[in-house]
Amino acid sequence: MRVPWSAVVALVLAVSWTWTWTGADAQECPNTGSSTTTGGRLEIAGSSSVKPIARAWAELLDEKCPGWVVNVREGGSEAGARQVCDQNLIKASDDLGDDITQDEFAVDIADMSRSWVQPLEASAPFRPWLFSCAHSTRKVIQIVVAYDSLTLAVAKNSTAAACIRTLTGGGLTIHQIRWMYSSLTETELLADGWVDELKGESNNNVTSRTWAKLGGLSTVCPDEPILIAGPDDDSETQNYFREKLFTGTGETFATDRSYVNSADNDVVLAYLVQNPTAIGFFGYNYAVTAGISNSLETLAIQNAETKAFVPPSFKSISAHVYVPFSRPIYMNVHDDATALVKVNSFIALGFSTAGQALVRAMGYVPISHAERLVGLTRLGAEGGVPRYIIQNSCPSVDGGAFTMAGSSTVFPLAELWAGVYQVFCNTTIRVEGGGSSRGACRVCGQCDASHEDEEGRALPPAEIGDMSRNWIAGMEANSINGYMYDCAQSDRKVTQIEVAIDGLSVVTASSGIAHECIEALGGLTRDQLRWIFSSFTTAELQADGWVESSVPFLDTDDKSHLWSELSSDPRCPAVEIKIAGADFYSGTYDYMVEYLFNTAKGETFDLNRPLNATNPQDASYFFSSLDDDIVEYLQQTEAGIGYFGYAYVASNTDTLDPVAIRSPNGYYVKPEPTSIESGDYPMARRIYMNVLEDVTLEAYTVPFMNFALSEEGQNLVRAIGLSTIPAWQNHIMHARLDTEFSKDFSAIEWSKEPGNVCGKNGFSIAGSSTVLPIAQLWAGMYSIGCNVTVDVAGGGSTAGAARVCAADASETPGGVDLGGPVEIGDLSREWKPWESTPVVDGCRYQCAFGDKSRQTIRVQVATDGLTIAVADDGDAHNCIKLLNGLSVDQLRWIYSDLTANQLKDDGWDASSVPGLDNDDQTHLWSELDSRCASTEIKISGTDKLSGTSDYFAEVVFKKPDESFDTKRPSPYFNSPVDELLVDYLSREPAAISFFGFTYYFSSPDLVAAVPIVNPYTKIAVMPTTASIFSKQYTPFSRPIYMNLLLSSLNDTLPFIEFGLSKYGTELVEFTGYVAQTGVARREEITCLVVYSGDNKTLSPGAIAGIVLASVFSLCCLYGLCLLRNDGPNPVDPAKEPEEKKASEEDANEEADVENHKEELDIAKAEAA
Repeated sequence: MRVPWSAVVALVLAVSWTWTWTGADAQECPNTGSSTTTGGRLEIAGSSSVKPIARAWAELLDEKCPGWVVNVREGGSEAGARQVCDQNLIKASDDLGDDITQDEFAVDIADMSRSWVQPLEASAPFRPWLFSCAHSTRKVIQIVVAYDSLTLAVAKNSTAAACIRTLTGGGLTIHQIRWMYSSLTETELLADGWVDELKGESNNNVTSRTWAKLGGLSTVCPDEPILIAGPDDDSETQNYFREKLFTGTGETFATDRSYVNSADNDVVLAYLVQNPTAIGFFGYNYAVTAGISNSLETLAIQNAETKAFVPPSFKSISAHVYVPFSRPIYMNVHDDATALVKVNSFIALGFSTAGQALVRAMGYVPISHAERLVGLTRLGAEGGVPRYIIQNSCPSVDGGAFTMAGSSTVFPLAELWAGVYQVFCNTTIRVEGGGSSRGACRVCGQCDASHEDEEGRALPPAEIGDMSRNWIAGMEANSINGYMYDCAQSDRKVTQIEVAIDGLSVVTASSGIAHECIEALGGLTRDQLRWIFSSFTTAELQADGWVESSVPFLDTDDKSHLWSELSSDPRCPAVEIKIAGADFYSGTYDYMVEYLFNTAKGETFDLNRPLNATNPQDASYFFSSLDDDIVEYLQQTEAGIGYFGYAYVASNTDTLDPVAIRSPNGYYVKPEPTSIESGDYPMARRIYMNVLEDVTLEAYTVPFMNFALSEEGQNLVRAIGLSTIPAWQNHIMHARLDTEFSKDFSAIEWSKEPGNVCGKNGFSIAGSSTVLPIAQLWAGMYSIGCNVTVDVAGGGSTAGAARVCAADASETPGGVDLGGPVEIGDLSREWKPWESTPVVDGCRYQCAFGDKSRQTIRVQVATDGLTIAVADDGDAHNCIKLLNGLSVDQLRWIYSDLTANQLKDDGWDASSVPGLDNDDQTHLWSELDSRCASTEIKISGTDKLSGTSDYFAEVVFKKPDESFDTKRPSPYFNSPVDELLVDYLSREPAAISFFGFTYYFSSPDLVAAVPIVNPYTKIAVMPTTASIFSKQYTPFSRPIYMNLLLSSLNDTLPFIEFGLSKYGTELVEFTGYVAQTGVARREEITCLVVYSGDNKTLSPGAIAGIVLASVFSLCCLYGLCLLRNDGPNPVDPAKEPEEKKASEEDANEEADVENHKEELDIAKAEAA
């Protein structure tokens, strides 16, 4: 028996009352639309398929808001359409009694299980969801409320079931189903495009269609008639089935073969159970609520596009892969201010957690988070996107259209952006999937026979190609600057735009063998992952450079891969590792292959692992086009490991656990928004939209992309579980599209100015994570204006020094390979004597390790304020607010590995910590002030390879052997990844950390900066761009540098000139640092212009002009600067007026300089 909808409502309400929508749930009862504040009335009529949802939501409303009356009537989709459009019908408020029939009422909402018949019922001339009624002036807003589906079924363990199992894919194709039910002969079917997929001999007799003809005569498929059943002629389910199958003239159900039909699904169910050679169909919601799985088997249907056989399920229907028998069902709302006031809260309640639980409980498939957001936006309801956010992004001309197609990873984002954008902008956007390869071929207009639609036709070109991987050079497209691509097999050109960041996540079930073993290991390395998934034998892996020690207990049996081979820990038993992942057409699959395997040698996923014959799903490599299938497989397989996008991890945290992957720096990093966005999670990947270069179409595609990159567009990225691109990268994407937003920053404008000449060749930059945001932003903008590729990497100041000096692992601290040579090394500190020494001219530095013939020129690119930070409103923050900040002496006690007595002996001010408890093993916040919490101070900061760590130690620690305390109850947490330090603070309310100012500047909602006591003024100063510029934030204001390889200046000097120009300095300010201006900026250029060009020899006059600076540099390098007292750049109050005057002179001089070219000319003249 089918479960009554009222019982479902009662069950859901009893189990969980939740009326919350993430940032969008209704918070109040519906407004009546009049002066009354209690009670009201909504009228709903239409499709019987939608009625159960409408009635369940109505009862939910009654529970929440007593006094409301919601009348839900049937009548069919046609009647619903008429009643919401006919303005002459009787209003519910004018109810004239029992003599009025239900179809004489005007309604607020029309339920429909199909879209509008255009133009007979209505038309949508401007928006595909806003319909103008054909016979009145009314307008109606269409929103999707759920998905329904048709389900074909046969009796469990019947003749029909056995025969179908022998067919290809164990299911049915659309052509086979049509042949079963059609009234046409086979000759007539063939003439109408039908494909003969029968295994038995045909006799063209419409009255004799047997299982033997379908599957070939055998004991499994006997020569017995196929009995057909389904709903009656008045059913919308039957109409939908007919619409999807019958295309021939006069084609209908084969009634001469006794098509058994009934309005009662229970009758059809009973017929199938009693007849083992029968097949029938009904709505999926009935299949769920009636519990037919005890007596019937539902059938998989071939997806005509992917050729996969897909069974009906919540997952396959919501993912739009159970086609053609899944369909959206709608509510259509009268677009009237009074009606919307009442309806919006009702719909928002239906879209809430409780409302969606009811949808699912009744056997319908809930719509996605994105679809609900689009629906609320169409209605103008709370929780939707406000119009003012988007309207400025609309094209100047209405009526345009374009298509986006490609990656399944990008598809949900593309669909959401398009859905919201089309609410306000009169542009028609078609969004299609198909995989990254299809996205590439469609935007290039070069799809071959391997990419056809479900009808076997060539796919038309698209204007935006969605991809979750980069282009394949040569085969798909080629680029000279890394973002503009020439299609390989057409004359089309496209611009690549990074739109979001996904973290391809390796996952296991949250409990079980795989989870426990990986917990014991601490995570997995790339080499371990490769061994787990690879088709290569151990010998083949070894020959290809694989690190054998990553799997220390290899058993020499390449046919099996056991968890025990990874570790001797008892949590890693001798159980086979089961692998799962995406199918072969997915960009996710491509990315995993690219990350792990050597495809040039034929390496791929292992398809020959041991099978479990008792479980047909237990394949050697379980793969699916549906990430939900992989989720389900892993939940059921405790020894399994798989992979998919981070969005699916985020939505299944209760049952799945992401695996930490070892980064190149040796840290195990789990996928989470901070590590993915920063790129420090090793398997983080950018996802792209590739925009066709076409002046006409760009009038529509560029405004859409402008919205996508806007703040609201990026908020939608987060709404579906992806990570946003950094703000600096967002600027670069705007510049690639040449939007108005980017005009003031683009190197395109700089390159147009007289005297500014781009370098001819690309180059590489690496080093300090503090300098990294500036390097990335400058490089992105410069590559656009100058059409060259600039590669940028982090790694820390030590890496910057080593790479610009071409030092190998044998010469670096800890013997770590920090990467190959680069042309620019970024440092957030001074050079160390063992790295480089200054040359007498004061411009150059001679490498002291690596390639000692290399020389560099150091350029200060900005001023940073090293920031001390704590979690907002935690124990640490509350204490610091009581103290009003921290002094250097307090910081020294917090971080130092010296005992209190050792600190006192070294001149430390013990009064800075008045509550010392004489226990050097612990450091409590209450020791700083008795009003603070008695919790341990957890210390953290950048790692030892970082210039930020060096600078902090230089300022805070006084003794040569003094360092960070690593023996606290909570060990010193350090990382080269500043974003991970921010994340650590957000999880540890008693912790304190330090990093570059820009990371606080970009995360002010996550952490709180600590005011630092100026040692001269004794005033605690917060780090701000103003306090850093004025040097009031001392001793933690510091210069940060780029060091340019002398032999590559022809390529890198134009880059630095751009960076120090008015365009580049504005970009620096965007990152939160203080840019070089005026005289300071000109001084940085002097040495560069002297050494640029072919002649690298200085004239005697130039040497004399800068020799004094050299002497001063040498003194400072070896600690002999007379002004160096309590750290770099101290501010003496007596000199403040002089400093202020100099600063004002700089500002005045800056105002007098018309453009950067003048500064360059001045610098050249001074150097001469």
